Amino acid sequence: MKKFVFQWVCFNLISFFLLFFTWGEALTLNESLPDSSGIHWKTCVNQPLEIKYLCREDWKVRDVDGSVLIIISSDPTVTLTITKIDSSVNFLSQLTQPALQDMDLYAEGFQTEQVNFAGRDALKVKAISKKYSDIRILDYFLVHDRNLYGVLFSVYPKEHWENYQFIIKKIVESFEFDNTPVVPTLTKGLTE
Repeated sequence: MKKFVFQWVCFNLISFFLLFFTWGEALTLNESLPDSSGIHWKTCVNQPLEIKYLCREDWKVRDVDGSVLIIISSDPTVTLTITKIDSSVNFLSQLTQPALQDMDLYAEGFQTEQVNFAGRDALKVKAISKKYSDIRILDYFLVHDRNLYGVLFSVYPKEHWENYQFIIKKIVESFEFDNTPVVPTLTKGLTE
């Protein structure tokens, strides 16, 4: 579990610091999909993670150690990290409220919820960062093909969270695993 905590912290911190580096493309862009807000969305594909999701061409994207780090905005800082987590967690039922508290990542009062994400059972965590109280976090954890995945959003400063909810919701609703059948996961017994 310590390795999982370390990776989560590193991926989120790296996404903030990479704002100042040169970015490369880590995805494939497909056709444009304008919506009612006038935003032109693209279908992004990451082959190594076998995922598809909506994104925008102007977002900064970097592939770092098999994870995708995306800067949605640099002022305020809005990030998305998509990662396959090297963990002993094989079932969502292992990510209990006490286990998440023991990770020491989320400030007191964080909320968890069982949701559907990309056609799979997932654990949604809404929180404020324990170490950085100005960062609002929305994390999704799911098991796909016997691997734990994290889809991790953060907004700094947290007061801007409301302004980015519609974009985050649009991204979350668009996630798909690319041409991979759904593998049932065990979520019963998830305690809060």
